[in-house]
Amino acid sequence: MKFQVILLFFSIVILGTWAQTENQTQNFYTESTGSTDFIAEEYSTSEQVEFNYCKELYPYCSCRISSIIIQCRNFSYFSQLNFSLLINLTDNSPRRIYELELKPLNAIPLDKTLNLEGISLYGRVILYKISGLDLEANPFESIKENSILNLYLYDVNLETLDHDTICGSNLSSNYVSLFSSFNYVLVSEDTYTYSGYLCPLAFKNANLRKLEMYIFNSSSTIQFSSISNDFDLNITITALTVYSAKNFTIDSNFLNPLIFKKLEDLDFDFVELKSIEKNTFENFTSLKRIVLDLPNMADFLRSTDNEWMKSLNLEVTMVNYSNPNELSKFENKSLVVTFNSRSGQQYSFPNEDLERFRYFPHDRLVYARILADQNLECSDTLQFLLKNSFNYPSVSFLNTTSTYKCFLNSSEQTIQPTFVQTTTIISENPPDNVVSLGVYLGTTIPLAAISILSLTTAAFFYIRKKKVYKTDRKNHIELF
Repeated sequence: MKFQVILLFFSIVILGTWAQTENQTQNFYTESTGSTDFIAEEYSTSEQVEFNYCKELYPYCSCRISSIIIQCRNFSYFSQLNFSLLINLTDNSPRRIYELELKPLNAIPLDKTLNLEGISLYGRVILYKISGLDLEANPFESIKENSILNLYLYDVNLETLDHDTICGSNLSSNYVSLFSSFNYVLVSEDTYTYSGYLCPLAFKNANLRKLEMYIFNSSSTIQFSSISNDFDLNITITALTVYSAKNFTIDSNFLNPLIFKKLEDLDFDFVELKSIEKNTFENFTSLKRIVLDLPNMADFLRSTDNEWMKSLNLEVTMVNYSNPNELSKFENKSLVVTFNSRSGQQYSFPNEDLERFRYFPHDRLVYARILADQNLECSDTLQFLLKNSFNYPSVSFLNTTSTYKCFLNSSEQTIQPTFVQTTTIISENPPDNVVSLGVYLGTTIPLAAISILSLTTAAFFYIRKKKVYKTDRKNHIELF
C-alpha cells in the first residue's frame, strides 16, 4: 500500500513539472511570434523537408524525387526550359536522366522550341497537353534511333501541324521522325486526333516493340492520313494493343497498312467491337496472333457474316494438311485467332451460329483458340473452328479448359457443316493425323489422367478472377 502511495506521488510531481515546462515553452513562442500556430508549423516543416536536385531549372522544373527524374509542371512555353544548366562543368557532360515529365500550364505544340541539350535520356518521356506535332522538328533527334526510350502521351492532340504541306513532301534522307526515337509508346484515353490526321511520316524508320492505346469511345481514335505507297517508310511495329474501346470499328483508317504492315501481335482487350472492315487484313502478312477479348462477343459475331475472316493470312496458299512437306514449308506462317468471351456476354458457339464462321480460312494455317466462362459442350460450330488444330505446333495452346471436350472427342467423325453457298474452306474428311491422334486420346490415355484433367479444369474456373483494366495516368509503368 505504501509503495502505491509513493508511486502515485511521484507521478503527480512528474506530470506537474511537464505541464509547467510546456506552458513556459508555449509562452515563449507566443511572445516571440504573437501566435501559437508557430509550434505546429515548425514541426510540420521539419517533417516535410524536400530536396530539389535540379535547382538550376527553378521555377519551371524540379527534381524532388530523384536527381535522375525531372518534373516540369510550371511553364507555358518550351523556350522557358534551359536544360543546358545541368551540364557538368568538370567534363562538359550532360546529366543522365531516367524520366522527363513535361506538363505545361496550357496546351502547346511539340516543336523545335523544346531543346534537350544538357540532358541524356535513357528511360522514359511523359508528355501532357500537347496541341499538335511539328514533324519537321524532332526534339528527340539527338537520341539514337530505336533506342530503349518509352514514350507516354496524356491529353495530347496527335494532329500533324501544317499537315498538307508536310505529309505531301518527300523529306530528306537524313530525316529522323518523332517515333523513331522510341521503343515503346503508350497513348492514353484522352490522346487522339481531334479533328485532323496524323501523318504516317511521324513513324518513318520507327522500330516499336509495342504500341498501346486506351480508347474509351469511338470518336476518340487516331486517324492516319493516306499517303502514296511510293514512300519507303521502313516502319516496324511488332505489337499493338487496344484497351477498353466502345462501339469500335476496325478498318484501314485505323490499321493503316503503311504503319502496321509488319505487325505480329494484335490484341483488342475488353473492346466492344462494332464491326471489322472486310478487307482489313489483306496487307498484313506477318500476323501471328489476333486476340478478340470482347464483352459483346455474341452480338458482334451475329451482327454480320464476318467476311473479314477471308482476308486473314492471304500470303499462305491452300495447304494440304496430309502432306508433311507442305506443312513444313509454311511452319512459321501460322495465325491464331483467339475468341475470348470471358469478360462479358456468355457465348457457347452454338450449332445455329455455324454459318457465321463460313469464311474462317482453315486452309491457310489459321487456327481458332476459344476462351469462355464455362466448360463448353462440343457443338458443331466448335468442331468446325477447331478442325486441323492438331497440326498447330503447340496444340496445348489451343486445347483450353473451354474446349477440351472437343479435343477428347476428336476421334469421332468431323462435322460436315452445310452452308447456304458452297465454299472451299471445308475439307471432306479430317486429316489422318487428326483422326489417329484423336483415337489415341480417346482410347490410350488412362482414365486417371482424364479425371485429373477434369478436376484441374473445375479448380481453374473456381479461382479465376475477372480482369480489371485501369490506367494510372500519373505513374504508369509498363511491366514486361
